[in-house]
Amino acid sequence: MKILVLRGGALGDFLLTLPAVAGLREKWPDAEIEMVTARRHGELVVGPRAVQAVRPMETTGLASFYAKRGNLDSEWADYFTEFDLTVSYLFDPDEIFSENWKRAGGTGEYVRHDPRNPRVAAWRHLAEPPEAAPPPCAVILLPVPTNVVLVPATVAAPPAPIVTT
Repeated sequence: MKILVLRGGALGDFLLTLPAVAGLREKWPDAEIEMVTARRHGELVVGPRAVQAVRPMETTGLASFYAKRGNLDSEWADYFTEFDLTVSYLFDPDEIFSENWKRAGGTGEYVRHDPRNPRVAAWRHLAEPPEAAPPPCAVILLPVPTNVVLVPATVAAPPAPIVTT
């Protein structure tokens, strides 16, 4: 089994995704897992029993997958054909990236998880199972591993304004 996780965003967004990646590892302990994420985040996840390889998102060719009906980069298109499962945490509300992934010949299941959800805290939303792509793709439940404790962040009240006369 070969799995690809796509994750953009800042460091906090990336860190909130790690329990789901750990859930993939727990569900498929022998799988080869790779990530496409920011270059500076990659070193945080590569290692034994973690993620085998990271490709930086900043690579120019990947930008072609964000253009509707654009000319897709052949190196990235070939890369996407290597996986049995692709889990996307990309912001893709118009499904341009996912459509281009399919058009490029992406293989296996494509499961997307919209990183936005204003109704619940981000850590709780990202720990939920991802939403499957339209049929024939199946929903894959990704449990939060038992050795990961998710603790909601507390937000302090803003300080009172300073009034001078």
